[in-house]
Formats: sequence, C-alpha cells, structure tokens
Amino acid sequence: MKNNQLSTANIFFSLAIILGAVLRFANLGAAPLSDSEASLALQALQLARGSGQALQPIGQQPGYAILTNWLFFMFGSSNFLARFWPALAGSLLVAFPWLLSTTAWGQRIRRPVWLFMAFGLALAPGLIAASRLATGPMIAIAFMLLTLALILIKQPILAGITAGLALLGGPAILNGLLILGLSWLFTNLLLRTKSGEVETTEANQDLKMLRLTGRQFAEFAIATGITIVIVGSSFLRFPTGLAVWFETVPAYLQGWVISSGIPVLRLLGALVAFQPIAVIFGTIGAVHGFFSDKLPEERVLVSVSLAWILAGLIIILIYPSHQVSDLIWIIVPFITLASWELSHYLPEGKLNPISIVQAGVLMMLMGLLWFSLAGLSRIPVGSDARLARWIVVIGVIAFAGLTTVLIQLGWSWQIARYGLVWGVLGGLVLYSVSMLWGAAFVRPNQPQELWAPTPAVGQASLLVSTLKDLSWRNTGMPNSLDIVSEIDTPSMHWLLRNFNNARFAEQLETSEMPSILITSQEQQNPELLVTYRGQDFVWSIYPGWNGALPEDLVGWFTFHRAPLLESNVILWARSDLFPGGVLARPEGAVPPQTSDQDLLDYLNQP
Repeated sequence: MKNNQLSTANIFFSLAIILGAVLRFANLGAAPLSDSEASLALQALQLARGSGQALQPIGQQPGYAILTNWLFFMFGSSNFLARFWPALAGSLLVAFPWLLSTTAWGQRIRRPVWLFMAFGLALAPGLIAASRLATGPMIAIAFMLLTLALILIKQPILAGITAGLALLGGPAILNGLLILGLSWLFTNLLLRTKSGEVETTEANQDLKMLRLTGRQFAEFAIATGITIVIVGSSFLRFPTGLAVWFETVPAYLQGWVISSGIPVLRLLGALVAFQPIAVIFGTIGAVHGFFSDKLPEERVLVSVSLAWILAGLIIILIYPSHQVSDLIWIIVPFITLASWELSHYLPEGKLNPISIVQAGVLMMLMGLLWFSLAGLSRIPVGSDARLARWIVVIGVIAFAGLTTVLIQLGWSWQIARYGLVWGVLGGLVLYSVSMLWGAAFVRPNQPQELWAPTPAVGQASLLVSTLKDLSWRNTGMPNSLDIVSEIDTPSMHWLLRNFNNARFAEQLETSEMPSILITSQEQQNPELLVTYRGQDFVWSIYPGWNGALPEDLVGWFTFHRAPLLESNVILWARSDLFPGGVLARPEGAVPPQTSDQDLLDYLNQP
C-alpha cells in the first residue's frame, strides 16, 4: 500500500513538473527582448562569436551570459534561447518540494503539503512571469533552493554544482544570501519563542540536518569551486568571466545607492494581485502555525517560511534598486505556508455533499463578482449606474458570507469551513490561471503586467519581418541590405544582430544614402521625404501612470487596462527598393553604387 501511495505521489509530482515546464517554455520567444534583457543576451552573443571582452561591464551576470553563449554557439541566437536558462531554472524549481518530501524530515510532514506546494510553484503567475525573462534572478533562487534540498538529502556533489550555478547568478544571489542569513536568525528566534530552550528541542535537530560532515563539506566546496571555474570561464576560454564574478559584490552594493524608481506599493500590489492564493492562505497559515501546537517538523516548516517572508520583505522593500521580479524570493515561502494551511482542509473521509454544494455556489458567486467588477470598469466615474454596480458587488460578497453562516447554523462549522475554503480556492485558481495566461501569453513582458523591466519593446517582429522582406526582394538574401540605425539601444542591436551590413550612427551624414535608415519619430528630417518612403513602428512602451498602480484599479484588475506611453521609430526605405520606384537624390547626396567617373561627373554638375 505504501508503494502504491508513493507511486501515486510521484505521478502527481511529475505532472506538476511537466505542467510548470510547459507554462514556462510555451511560446517563450514570442515577446521581444527589452533593453535590460537584450544587453545580457548581446554579451552571450559576443562570447559565442569569439569576443572575450563581452563580460567586461560591471554588474552583469556571467553565469547567464556564459550558459546562454553555449546555446548561441551551437544553435544560433534567438529570443527563445536567450530565455532558455531562466525558464529551465523556473521549471526545476517545481521539483524543490519533491526533493524535500524524500528527506527523513519531509516524510514526517503530510504528503499533501508537498503536492500542493509543487502545483503552487508550477502555477504561480509571478514565478512564471519571472521565468520568462532573460535575466539572472530566477537562476539564482532556483539553484539556491535546489542546493538546500540536495544538502538535506545528503548529495554534496550535486549540491555543490547547483551552488556554483546559483553564485554565478549575478548580484541577485547576494540578496538571496542576505535573506537566507536573516531567515536563519529569525527562525531561531521564532523557535525559541515557542519552545523556550531551542537547543534541546527536536525542531532544532531538524535544522541541523543542513549540516554536512567534514568529508561531505569538502566534496561540496570542491564541486562548488570547480563549477564556478568551469562555467564562469566557459571551460577557461574566457577568464574575464571570473573577474566579473568577483565584481558581483561591488555591483550589488551599487544598488544600495541607485534607485530603480519603482514604488514600494507597486511591489506589494503586484504580490497581492498576482499571488492571491499564496498571500491569503499563506497569511492564515502563518497565524495558524504560530499560535497552535503542531509536530516539531511542522514547527520548523512554518517557522522557516515565516522567517523567510519577514526577512525577504525587509530586504526587498528597502533595497533601492528593487524590481518587481525580486518578489520571487518571498513567493516560494508564501506558497509553502499556503500549502501547509490547505492540507488541513482535506477531509479524512468523503466530503460532505453540503460542502460541495456550498463550494459550487461560492465559485458561481465569485464569477458573478468578477462580471460585476468588469461591468463596473466600463461605467464612467460619478455615474448612478456605477453606484448601482458597487451595491451589486457588496451584495454578492454579503450573500456569500450569509450562505456560510446559514450552513454553519444548519449543519456545522466544519462543513461550512470546508465549503468556504474550497469554494474560495476554486475561484482563486481560475483567477490565477487568468493572470498567468495574460502575463505569459496575452501581454507578455508588457508594463501593465508589472513584472518585466521597462521600457518594453513593441512591434519588433513586424519591423524585422519588413526588413527581411525588403532584403529578399532586392538582394535575394534576408539580411544583406545596408542599414543605418540612429536608435542605438541594446534592443535595437539585438534586433539587427543578424543583418551583416547594419551599423549604428548618431546622425546620418549628408552624403550618405543607405538602403535602410531607422530613426526616431521625434527626429524630423524633411530631406528624407524626397528620397525615402517611411513607416512608423511602436518601439518603446512605458507605464503611463505616475503612482504605484494605474488609477483605474478596477479596470486594471479585471482587464489589465492601463495607460501606456509609446515611442515610435520610423523605418525609411530608399525609393528605388520598391517596384517602379525612382531614386530622387537630395541636394549634396552621393548616388549609391557609382563608378569613379560617374562620381566625378556628378560632383562637376552645375
């Protein structure tokens, strides 16, 4: 019977890992790379093309750049491969609960806790959004947590490899190590508060499971060092990678004096809006776990998770250079607490039919609440119809509460509690699926989704397809036209990386007439209208609101509708590239592709 249960649990763990991987890898390359993503991807591309100077900028992430460089070298560069390692790290993070469940300590905790946690990590909108960014924080947290799990199951060599990869994750790993250190301090304080003499408690013995023997620690340290040297230098091909790794600390400290400009309330708003299940049930679980008696191993689980959340909130919120994606450091312990709390609502036998009916009614009421808010977002502020909608919203919430009270009075609190929890959980699961779908597939990496760095890039795919089409028609090759871009940003460099004759210039010389010219829409040049045909493309997209969240909170909450500021670029194509087009040269321009005699004749014209 035990083997059957173990086999069934492994099946569910496998399903969670597969689900997490699908949500992280599906359509991964659709969204264009932002400037911050492109700057890292360009470093990897320079390494793949043999430039050892690609890792010189301070504050970059050598682990990401070198790992991605291997992919670019073997398969060529693409948006998908630029985001491959963060997506893989996010997928491996889903295996963290499974590893914990195999330890002697984890086996003393109810198995549903680990199953809930695995599916929570697989479906977490914030973790999915962060995994689909070409940055290092997801690599740092995933491999750091895997290191802890592998130490618990006494696999020091594998733990050393994952520790080396985590340490190469850039400045983000220092935030994690600082959070880890504070969590250890807070955990001991919490255990001492509950148990008095923490040194003699069985719970403290569970904490000591992280300790390695002398031989195990030596194996761990050697594996960590070898991983850093091999991966950090790309098998000793680029020793500069190790130099940049030593610059991680100055780069992190620099973040304490440079502000990202992201309000603290935006981080908190994103946490609540994208992770309601983790926040609501995690908070309830923290209160429940702190004030109730439980098994020693569960005491450790709750104390570590609560301490991790407190430490993470302190560090992330006060760190001036914080990003919304830094919230991944506290989403994991929130999901852990929520999973522990939800495990208490599994009935020992069959679930009472009344609880099932109540859960279904509550899910329908939450759907009605959603449609009421959606209708509310379309009504102008100050309208009487808006007030009526608010009355409907309040009435729906009151009816849900009244239903729970009546079931408690008519049957029992346990039946009402089961129906309430599973009804609310079902509605929030549907809401979370909607949020992750919007962040990952409908509006990937856009400002209204909050998780991606700004500015986002707009119509990059349309721009590059237009360039390839023009090149095919005129040269028979997709990337042979000569291009001059006055937009000198990492995202534009990444877009034009495969165009052999592309170059960047602050301003076009009067005598130049390239086949393609890319300028900003704000830059007016009437002479181009004589020689070129232009088309504008949305390029940079910024948040169009001043506060932490959009002013129309209901509209943003229901449809993620928010004001955006767009900056366009213009693609100028020389007139003779089109069928029937005639090249009209502006005064002073040199005609393209001329012989020396033709050039002299042109210059001698009156």
